[in-house]
Amino acid sequence: MVSVDIPFFWVVALVGVLNSAVSLYYYARVIKAMYLDRVEGEAPALPLVASHAALLTVLAVPTLVLGVWWGPLVQVIDGASSMLR
Repeated sequence: MVSVDIPFFWVVALVGVLNSAVSLYYYARVIKAMYLDRVEGEAPALPLVASHAALLTVLAVPTLVLGVWWGPLVQVIDGASSMLR
């Protein structure tokens, strides 16, 4: 919030809010075109082969596990590294 009673700062804040609203409109149009608009008669860019899906699953599991279970893993690494000192 603008706490100074100088009108210039209110104008600058208002221009910033209006510019953000305009840019949000244009960015939302790009996102809509990317994800929601479907091109007629066009096949998907890359078909998903079963071996690729299996590999993606195998690689996603450690990523999710390490993302959620990071704290205990760091403790194990700290304990192992303290043994080297």
